[in-house]
Amino acid sequence: MKRTLATLFLLVALVLSCCFPAMAESAGAASFTGNQQTLFEAVKWNVDFPKNAQILQATEYLCKIDDLQMHLLLAEVTQNENIETLFGKGSRILLIDLESGEIITHTNCVWPESSDIHSKEDALNMLFSCYFSYLEGYNPFIFADHEITFPLTPEEISAINSELNHYFMPQ
Repeated sequence: MKRTLATLFLLVALVLSCCFPAMAESAGAASFTGNQQTLFEAVKWNVDFPKNAQILQATEYLCKIDDLQMHLLLAEVTQNENIETLFGKGSRILLIDLESGEIITHTNCVWPESSDIHSKEDALNMLFSCYFSYLEGYNPFIFADHEITFPLTPEEISAINSELNHYFMPQ
């Protein structure tokens, strides 16, 4: 009985690895830093980005807004041309709250009607819109001059994009 179960388990594992090669994690993804892994997983699983998405730029972001300490990953991701035509360049933005794991994209952002911030949700939505303005070149900083940013290096972004290519288009 044990031998039959072991054989069955091995057979199922073999079939799954043959049928779903993209499910296998490559050595590159296993060696990612925390921010790289977080971005890779967010883009890989997010339905708001195409399944050939690439990260154009990304930064770890720290800022105190009123009494809220914000610790985020902000990224610009390639977008389907039709989606970008319909929703604008804001459809390229990905915001990840590193404290809660909440992800904000163009589909769940509540664009602020005023600059008042009463909750963390208000702050996240405000930062989403501020990052958009920053990327468009309207502001020299994302939200405030006391913010701290740690841009991911081109090498880190290239490694993530390589793994996204491997995941979306396995050879």
